[in-house]
Amino acid sequence: MERESASPDTYVFVPLVNNIKYEYSNSSFAVSKDDTILTINNLNKGKHISTIDEKSRNDKKYVEIHNILVLTGYAIDENSLSLVTTLDPCDYVRGILINGEIQQQPQQQLFTITLSKDEVMNKLYFIRKSEVNFQNDIEISIMVKTVKVGKTKYNSLKIEDDKIMGIVNLYGISDMNAIDDLKRN
Repeated sequence: MERESASPDTYVFVPLVNNIKYEYSNSSFAVSKDDTILTINNLNKGKHISTIDEKSRNDKKYVEIHNILVLTGYAIDENSLSLVTTLDPCDYVRGILINGEIQQQPQQQLFTITLSKDEVMNKLYFIRKSEVNFQNDIEISIMVKTVKVGKTKYNSLKIEDDKIMGIVNLYGISDMNAIDDLKRN
């Protein structure tokens, strides 16, 4: 008799983009520009793949960011936060993987990929990689959009303090000076 496998843990890819507001309250994480674009519920902070740890050295606090997912061959449509396939290996989008379920999303398509718990760290391109102990396979939801591909441009990350507070609150960063470390990473 074949053993039934547990259902996969669900994750949402949240791109890190300028001029976007990240909000966290009551176990709900929202990403918005003018209106709410994406809402994630049923968060389990202990299972996030991307982690932000507050550390201190010589009485100065800083943050260490681990497992930021980089998706190559994509650009981001900044109006909808959807990924657009470019097939150019020089195009990429960075983001965090949050454990939870999408409650609200725009009219974009949702692409879902399921990975074996044993292959997650081998199959995905993470920067500042750290070990994660997966109990179940994982399912990642990514918003995608099909549009005519034009010229892409690179933007360095410069998220304003008031817009990044949702990420700060989600990960429990207490030192406001550490926010600058978070924005630079």
